[in-house]
Amino acid sequence: MEMKEEKLTDYEGDEGKKVQHGAMDMSMEPKTYEILEEGTYECEYVGTAKKVSTQDGGEYFSHKWKVADEEDQFIFENSSMTLSPKSKLGDIFKACGFKVEEGAKLNLKDLVGKKCQLYVIVTPDGKYNAVKTHIPMKK
Repeated sequence: MEMKEEKLTDYEGDEGKKVQHGAMDMSMEPKTYEILEEGTYECEYVGTAKKVSTQDGGEYFSHKWKVADEEDQFIFENSSMTLSPKSKLGDIFKACGFKVEEGAKLNLKDLVGKKCQLYVIVTPDGKYNAVKTHIPMKK
C-alpha cells in the first residue's frame, strides 16, 4: 500500500473538537472474503475491538481469530460485554484455558496468542461464517 502525504484541513467536528481531514492518495486493492466450509478449525486469538451498534447504540466486543495453517485467513465474531460462565465471552475464555468463576480476574489481552478450536458454520444467506462453538485444545 503506497501513501502520499497531503495537507490536512482543520474543521470543527463532533462536540466542537478540532478534526483534521485531507485528501489521501493511497492505492488499494479490494480483498475477497473467503468463506470457510463448515467444520472445526484450529485458531489463535488475535485481539478484541470494542464496538457500538448502529442499530441500538449498545456496546459489544468484536473478536478476531487467525486460522492456523491458512495465510491471511481470519474469523471474526461478536459477543456481548458480559462475562459469565454461560456467556459467549465466557465460552471464549474457557476454550482458551481460563476458569470463568466468581472472583476470577480475567483480562481480554490475556487471550492474545491463546489457541482453541472453533466450529464454524456458513450463515443461511451463504455470505459469511459464524462461530457456533468454542472447543478447548486437546492436551
